[in-house]
Amino acid sequence: MEMVQVSKRLENTSRYFKRLGNLGFWGQLVCTLVSAVILSFSVVITGKITSPATFYATASGIVAAFISVFWSFGYIRLSEKLKRTANDPSKAPPRADVVKSLKNGIVLNLLGMGAAILGMQATVGLLVAKALTSSANPYYQGISPGYSPVLALDVFLVQVLNLI
Repeated sequence: MEMVQVSKRLENTSRYFKRLGNLGFWGQLVCTLVSAVILSFSVVITGKITSPATFYATASGIVAAFISVFWSFGYIRLSEKLKRTANDPSKAPPRADVVKSLKNGIVLNLLGMGAAILGMQATVGLLVAKALTSSANPYYQGISPGYSPVLALDVFLVQVLNLI
């Protein structure tokens, strides 16, 4: 009777890993590709990195998201392995390894989200500074020398960070 319960748990866990792994893989792949294209587009259009801190934080978030895409693919493969071993639970991967894989994936995603949030906050701060200094009656003249208006491209970059 115990083997039947273990076998059933393996099948259920396999289904969850497959469903959530596919959702994570495709969702993150699409959002990460769009974010990478937009960030690349902004650097190519401007010809330079306007704010290194913002760029590197955003790029770090995108790199972590790409790694997370492959990690999600690992969950899909793990689901197949669990499904194959459902009839013979002795060949199933140890529970500790499965839990460790989940913990590592969560840490990776949290680090990526943290980098993306830092990049987003830096970008929003720059947009606010540009908006304040480029209006007809600027609130504060000394933030940046010269004319630095808020461009549509700047707002576009905020969208990159929202997709990550």
